[in-house]
Amino acid sequence: MLGRVRQIVAVTAMGLRAIPDRLGASLVIVIGMALVVAVSISILSMSVGFMRTVHNTGRIDRVIVLSKGSQFEFASEISRDNVPTIADAPGIKIGGDGKPIVSAEYLAAVLLTKKSDGLDAYVSLRGIGPQAFALRPEIKLVSGRMFQSARHELIVGQSALAQFAGLEVGAQVPLQDGDWTITGSFESHGDEHESELLADSETVLSAMRANTFHSVTAMLERPESLEQFQTALTTNPTLAVDVTRETEFLASQSKYLNTFLTMIAYVVGGIMGLGATFGIGGVACVGGLGSRDRRHRCVDRIQWKSSRGRRPGIQACRDTGPDRTGARICLHAGICRRLIPCDSRRKAPRRGRIAGHLNLRNSPRGHRLDASRRGRPGQT
Repeated sequence: MLGRVRQIVAVTAMGLRAIPDRLGASLVIVIGMALVVAVSISILSMSVGFMRTVHNTGRIDRVIVLSKGSQFEFASEISRDNVPTIADAPGIKIGGDGKPIVSAEYLAAVLLTKKSDGLDAYVSLRGIGPQAFALRPEIKLVSGRMFQSARHELIVGQSALAQFAGLEVGAQVPLQDGDWTITGSFESHGDEHESELLADSETVLSAMRANTFHSVTAMLERPESLEQFQTALTTNPTLAVDVTRETEFLASQSKYLNTFLTMIAYVVGGIMGLGATFGIGGVACVGGLGSRDRRHRCVDRIQWKSSRGRRPGIQACRDTGPDRTGARICLHAGICRRLIPCDSRRKAPRRGRIAGHLNLRNSPRGHRLDASRRGRPGQT
């Protein structure tokens, strides 16, 4: 172990001393390692930011009701007749107006243009019920006014306003049934609803020629009321729905994307890190060949010392000569195998050419250096 540490220290020291002579190659390695770290951090930060957004959105005292077997809101269908049955189930919190805090919601996609690159992307338009703001008290209007039911009006989240063009207060958004006016903007503590457009659910259903909602979100009296509410709905023969706590639903939605982003970060970072490691090894090995005097002494400085004769070692290598071709140390499995000229097109003096390939072989009695069996002097 001590011998390996000495080897690492010797090669590292040689590389550090050669930095002034090989500043360009050293900068390439430093920049390469910086890019590896930057790429890995950027992808992982996307995953962390996405999970933080999901965490800010969910609450343990809110539940989401989807049709039986549906895993996404867009795939769910809940009829108008089922909404009052869900709202009257036990365990739901009653608001100050005496009505259950329930919101039957419909989702639609709106094609908008990004401010950053001018490309088109889809933004969610969420139709919400009259109790939606009591259900989600984190939504606060920051400019303009609230939309009115039975009118083509909507409000926009701050995140969507910052990312997409044409969402300013007073602007018109083209939808299937004509243009809708943006009456205000809102914030909701950076959760996923800030990237959406909100409007009256009945008006959105009418504009989209739809007759079923995608989901029903309700607030429980307390978090422990989930079992009571879930039992009441799942045992009702007129309903075929699944009831999930909001935090669990959002976690299941984000699990696959989070896993994908994490995997991409480690795979890309690992590949780039491996390439940078090989580059660092090459610079460290050839770093001592930067000047004429160093070419005469570089290989003599590499001491691969063995511990009790169990590892092959190079005690000294021959002079690489006064020519300016230099030499390159080729590493394989951590062992210095051979020395070859860096520029084979330049004809070097006989004294300056490598005196053959170095052969390292093992024997029970120890390890020795044999430069005569792999080639004659002058061969490369």
